[in-house]
Amino acid sequence: MTNRIFYDQILPLVTVIKITLKSKQENGTLKIDITLFDRWKVTSLDYSDRGLHLAISANRVTKPYSLPAAIKIAQNVHKTSEYRNLIEFVKTNTHIHENPVNLVNYFIIDIIEKYFENQAAFESKIIGCIDALIADLKNKPNKTRAIVEFYGIILHEDEIELSSEIILRKPKKEDFNIDVIWTPFFSHPDFPEPSAILDITLQAEDREDLINEIKKTITTLQLFRPMEIKWHIYQINSESYNPCFQGKDPSLVKCSILKNYILIENEVNKLKDFWKTVHPLVPEAFYSDHVKKIGYTAIAYKFYSDSLLHEGMIERKIANAVIGLESIFLKTITENKKSTQLIRRITKLFENQNFDSDKIKEIIGESYFCRSKYLHGELLSEKDKQRIALKNGGNTNNLLTTVLDYLRISTVILLYFQFENKEEFVEFIDKSITDESVNQQLCASLKQVNVVSMKNENNE
Repeated sequence: MTNRIFYDQILPLVTVIKITLKSKQENGTLKIDITLFDRWKVTSLDYSDRGLHLAISANRVTKPYSLPAAIKIAQNVHKTSEYRNLIEFVKTNTHIHENPVNLVNYFIIDIIEKYFENQAAFESKIIGCIDALIADLKNKPNKTRAIVEFYGIILHEDEIELSSEIILRKPKKEDFNIDVIWTPFFSHPDFPEPSAILDITLQAEDREDLINEIKKTITTLQLFRPMEIKWHIYQINSESYNPCFQGKDPSLVKCSILKNYILIENEVNKLKDFWKTVHPLVPEAFYSDHVKKIGYTAIAYKFYSDSLLHEGMIERKIANAVIGLESIFLKTITENKKSTQLIRRITKLFENQNFDSDKIKEIIGESYFCRSKYLHGELLSEKDKQRIALKNGGNTNNLLTTVLDYLRISTVILLYFQFENKEEFVEFIDKSITDESVNQQLCASLKQVNVVSMKNENNE
């Protein structure tokens, strides 16, 4: 159905709204409530490698609040034949997830509030409002912008433009300023203190489109470096009349992060280059729960993500990282000498990429020891922990970080290589050990991937 047909159905309703507003203005009944608000503002913002700390204060102010008046006028519009005709039309001719009646009702409220906001610019905004409603009624995407709280990543640069639609930046004072209708039951709000802000704009049909793009962004960041990112959508603005695309929603529970990842200045250009090449390669199975067929690369990423994000025993986290590596480098679960084959293949993959072969053998050996302990219902003894810490910079967690790096980088390499199945990949690695021509092919492919840039400098 063409847009012209929708226009012909919507324009009579818009005319009724205009006539109603003009009539009320002429007889003096077009009045907006003056309402008492608490205006919460950030008085100081301290941002450092430790995270964000805000100081907040509030002033009581009065200002116009048009929503109650808009609702009363909308109720009068609902009684008109033009409204009933449009509702009948959308019920009969649209097949969308959202209730079309709700979309029309939100459209009416928006038109009225735009009149209250700026009568001089009112006429120029109507066509855009109609276009947005038509897009909703036809299940077409609308331009949507979200401000997302990130926890777990600290920025040294003020702003990083990952693409023209996706910006990662430091929090600003104005991000947290908010007017709240005064009530005697409202106390000081527990303001969020995110470590970074994701500002994302996209064409979205529904909230799931937005959620998936946020998750894909986080996935790419976590493939770049082992970042323990948690998130919350703080604010959404959209041309859509779908109610799930509007409003501010500060998180009420502060996210706990075991360790913030500090993105230093000399990593920013590496991140931008990584983003350009890897973000388009990230498959939906990495971040969506609705994909039925999950390949071996997605399985590896899920073990990586589980080990990275979920709190718990160090033994379990290391075991999950090792299982993730097995999902890539072992042909079958029954393959003999698992640790030997894993070391052999990982070493071959990384040997020309400034990775220490002896360290790889040591890391995988210790990781298998932890995995075996965990799978057999045991924990590391204090003696075990001291031995592992002594070999890994004085901290047992460094073993986890290193084996996670092996898993993360291997997963990214597989995204570049695009093997149909892991058997092909494992056979390619095995042949490169004995066949120099295949080895040269491997080296050339890895040079294009630029594995060195993926090394975690915060773990050196």
